Amino acid sequence: MERAIEEGAVKTLIATCGQNFLARSLGLCIGLLMMSFVTGCWAGQVERQEVLGLYRANHKQGNETLEFFENGRYVHTFVAVGKPTLQHEGSWTYERRAHGEIRLFLSEFIRAYRGPDSFLSPAPISWGSYVEKTWRGTIRIALEPDAGVYFIKQ
Repeated sequence: MERAIEEGAVKTLIATCGQNFLARSLGLCIGLLMMSFVTGCWAGQVERQEVLGLYRANHKQGNETLEFFENGRYVHTFVAVGKPTLQHEGSWTYERRAHGEIRLFLSEFIRAYRGPDSFLSPAPISWGSYVEKTWRGTIRIALEPDAGVYFIKQ
């Protein structure tokens, strides 16, 4: 008789634990889905007017800024300790791709940041990158997105 009661208690415990696990798992899945939905809804398209202004790179290799002007011009400045100051300008264009991605194209751009030990590209290039608005409303331009390096609007 005691054994039957003990087996019943174990079965009840297992059933309760299983239900709690399923409920927690389901709650976690619903929470993650809602979070991805909300962040997807809050992250928005960046209009051309929103691109205008000053951006600062979030890397530690120096002080690098990009400033975009209404007339389609930009100024790029890079200052690093022990390196010559780089400042140049060129033109930029805004392009909305069919699938919704926003791209910026900069002519005569000199890549100052290329990783922790490398600076200055040898010659000006035409550089294209995507621009996005995060779910927090921050506008950023990808510089080295795999490394988490962006130009962030100030």
